[in-house]
Amino acid sequence: MEMKSQEKLTIILGAGASRGCVGDGIAARAKAEYAPPLAREIFDDRFDPILRQFLRLAAHLDHLRTLLKVKDANFETILRDLYDLAERGDDRWSLDIPLYLRELFWTISDEYVEGSSKYDTLVQRVLSSSFKKVLFLNLNYDLFVERALQNCNRHTFDSMNSYVPINKKWLLVKPHGSVNWARVLENWPQYASGDYMSFPSDIEKPPRFGSQIQIVLRTMQLPMRFYIAGVAERRLYPELVVPVEDPRRKRFVCPKEHENQARGFVESCKTFLFIGFSGRDDDVLELLRRMPGSSRVIVVSNGDATEVFERIHARNPGVESKDVAVELHDEGFSHFIESAAFSKLVAPETGFG
Repeated sequence: MEMKSQEKLTIILGAGASRGCVGDGIAARAKAEYAPPLAREIFDDRFDPILRQFLRLAAHLDHLRTLLKVKDANFETILRDLYDLAERGDDRWSLDIPLYLRELFWTISDEYVEGSSKYDTLVQRVLSSSFKKVLFLNLNYDLFVERALQNCNRHTFDSMNSYVPINKKWLLVKPHGSVNWARVLENWPQYASGDYMSFPSDIEKPPRFGSQIQIVLRTMQLPMRFYIAGVAERRLYPELVVPVEDPRRKRFVCPKEHENQARGFVESCKTFLFIGFSGRDDDVLELLRRMPGSSRVIVVSNGDATEVFERIHARNPGVESKDVAVELHDEGFSHFIESAAFSKLVAPETGFG
C-alpha cells in the first residue's frame, strides 16, 4: 500500500540547528570554544589552534578577516572572490579549505557537548511519533545527527548505503557532504623532504579524484588522522561543499541515489520542519519546488523565522501558489523541542504527547 503524504515528515537542518542544539539544562556541559559556527564565523580566531595546522590557508586569514570586517560583508561572496583570485593566479591554496573544515567540524562533533543534546531528543520523539517515514535533510557537515541515530536507533554508519537504510523508519541525506565522507585524491603530492608533510595545495596540476565516496574514520591520537582499511590517510580528500556563493561549487555532493530518494520523498510529503535553515541555499530551494500543494511548513529559527520564510518565498515564488500553511517559531531549536507545538507535531499514535 502506498504511504500517504500525511504520514511523512521532512526535517531540514541548517547551521542554526547545530548552533542551538544545547538547551539550558546542559549548557554547563557544553564547551563554548567549540560552539558550532555560522558561515561567517568559520574562520574566527577562536579556531586558530586548528587553523594553524594548515599553513597555506592560515597565510590568507588576515586578508579574509579584513574583508569580513566591512559592514554587511557577505561571507559566501568574499570566499567566492578569493577562490576566483586563486584560480586566476594558478594558486591552489584553497584546496586546503575542505581539510580544515573536516578537522574543525569533526572536532566540534567530538568536543562541543558532553552527553545528550536536542538532536537526541528530536530523533527519539520523531521516531516514536505517528509519522511512518522521516527524511532528515541535513545541510551540516557535523556528526550530531548520525550519533543521535546511533544512540537512539542502534544504527551503524559504515557505508553510503547505511544513510538510506531500507529497513528503517528514516533516511539521512547530507546534500553538502559530511566530515566522515571522502574520495581518494589520486595525485596527492608526495611527502617533501624533512619533517614537512605535503598538502593538496602543493600539487602542480589540477586534482584528480576517485569516483567512489567512502566512509572514513578518525584516530583519537594527536595529531588526528583519517583512514579506511588499506588506504593511506593522507590521500583521503573530504567530500564537502565549501560555503561559497557560486553555483559551480555549491551543489549536492551526496550520492545520486541519496539525491533521488530525497527528491521523491519531498514530492510525496506534506509536512516540513525547517530548523536553523537560512533559506539561502539555491540547490535546496530547487528541491523544495517539488513540495506538494497545501503542505504544512514549520520554520524554527533564532529570532528571524519571518525573514527566513520571506527569503524562501522570494527565491522560490512557487511556494505561494502551493497554498502552504506556515508556522513560525522564533525561539530557536532547543526551546522549540521543549514546546507544546513540537509535542503536538510528534504525538504518537496513542495520542500521548
